[in-house]
Amino acid sequence: KKIVEFLVSAPAWAMTNFMTQCFDDPRVIEIASNSDPPVTLFKQTIHKRDNLNILDFGSGNGRLLSRIKESPETSYRVSNYACFDIDENYNEILIRKKANSVFNKLEKIPQGRYDIAVLVNVLHEMHIKDWAPSINKIRTALQSMGFLVIIEDTELPIGELPNDHGF
Repeated sequence: KKIVEFLVSAPAWAMTNFMTQCFDDPRVIEIASNSDPPVTLFKQTIHKRDNLNILDFGSGNGRLLSRIKESPETSYRVSNYACFDIDENYNEILIRKKANSVFNKLEKIPQGRYDIAVLVNVLHEMHIKDWAPSINKIRTALQSMGFLVIIEDTELPIGELPNDHGF
């Protein structure tokens, strides 16, 4: 009876599928669609402002950058789009995608320059001990009236292998 319940239970199959995904390397989404929730949220955030200096903190391969720069409704609103990621392997990709500047070390990020700093699905990738120094650096990088936008999935859509420190 238990095996029959398991075989016909959609939640059990979904959980099994999620668990098997956790044993694989996380899938990197190379391109965000225009309907991607983080892209949509960020576009709404910048919709009524112009001449923006943006810091994409934890930019990865520039998924958000691509959608902002390629979109007619947002590209003209951005005068400077800077990317920060600790992985230098993304630098060439980010420059090709038209990032104005790329930083790989916190101390290289200029102070008092940005209107908006955005983190999209970054915090769960960082050790919690790195949150305070990173947020403090972002705070100093923002202009006096600048603001921080944090967009973080609260439910992972696919399994993701935790790092040494969890999520």
